[in-house]
Amino acid sequence: MAGKPKRVAIAVDNSEHALHAFRFYMQNFGHPEDYIVFIHIPEMYNFVDASPSVIHELLIEIKKNIKALEDKFTGEMKICGVKHGKFCTKEGKPGQEIVKKAEEEKCDVIVVGSRGLGKFKRVLFGSTSSYLVHHAHIPVLVFKHPDDHKEETEQTQQQMQE
Repeated sequence: MAGKPKRVAIAVDNSEHALHAFRFYMQNFGHPEDYIVFIHIPEMYNFVDASPSVIHELLIEIKKNIKALEDKFTGEMKICGVKHGKFCTKEGKPGQEIVKKAEEEKCDVIVVGSRGLGKFKRVLFGSTSSYLVHHAHIPVLVFKHPDDHKEETEQTQQQMQE
């Protein structure tokens, strides 16, 4: 992806998959002049039965975790020499919010890590990367760490032997 600087949406969470996806992008396609938009969608919690004090403590913890995540990824951005970018937090369903924010920011590509949920969990919980591939109107780079494939292959082999 040589040429003019790109606007890149990078979906992030606190997993190593998100960090590996960002590093892979920067090592293979990125440029220091790219504008990086980190997009984080925190987990949603059901506060219906929680007391006000519990809600207050949870909100403090969530804000602390988001700030730590922002510091982690903006630090990584600086290490990679990227000069321009921002960290955004949105509420809602991850796939939908990532697509919406990438469109708002006029991004050229979305980068996301694949968590390797496995077939059952993917059907049960859905896959953010799958949603992005099918609903984004821009290219989506899904980074699957080589170790994930190795683990899946080993699990499949074990299941076949049973």
